[in-house]
Amino acid sequence: MEHCTIMFISLSPCATELSSSMTLATFQLLDDVFTRLDSIVDEFGCFKYHHVQDTYVICCQRTSRPFHAPDSPARYRRTAAREMVLLAARIMREVKDFRALSGEPLWAKVGIACGSLAGAIVGAHRRFYCLFGDAINTSARMCHYSEKDKILCTEVPCAGRGDERGTRDAEEGEARGLVLLLRLR
Repeated sequence: MEHCTIMFISLSPCATELSSSMTLATFQLLDDVFTRLDSIVDEFGCFKYHHVQDTYVICCQRTSRPFHAPDSPARYRRTAAREMVLLAARIMREVKDFRALSGEPLWAKVGIACGSLAGAIVGAHRRFYCLFGDAINTSARMCHYSEKDKILCTEVPCAGRGDERGTRDAEEGEARGLVLLLRLR
C-alpha cells in the first residue's frame, strides 16, 4: 500500500514508569485515556493499530482497507496526511484532561511518517493484522525524538499546513530525511 500515514503517540508522565507498582489505578487510567483516544480515532475515520504500555499507534484509513485503492491517490495523500496532523493535535489537547497517578497532567509527544506499508495476518496462534514497512519504524523514531506537546513529522504530512513550524535536517540517529516540528497554537 502506498501513501500510508502512521502516527505514534507517547504519553507522559509515563503512567507505567513505576512498573513495580502497577496498580488497578494505573490500568484504570490507561483504560480511560485509551478509551477516549479510541473514540477520537473512530471520529476521524482512522485505524488504531495497537497500543503498548503508554504508546498508542494509529494508521490512516487505507491500512484498514488494503485492497481499496483511493479514487485520487494525490488527493488522498494530501488529505490523509493533513487529517492525521489534525487528529494528533486533537489527541494532544484531550490527554491534558487526564492526570498521572502522581497528580501531574498528562501530555503527549507525537511522531508521524508517510510511506509504503505491507499488511498481513501472521502466525499460527493469536493471529492479528500486522503492518510492515519503513514508515512504521520512522514514525516510532520520530515520536521518540519529539518533545512535549510537539508533533515531529516527515515532510509529506506537513505539506500545506498553516501552523508555525521549524524545519531542520535530522541528526544522526534520528529519523532520516527532512523533519518538521509543529508547535500547535
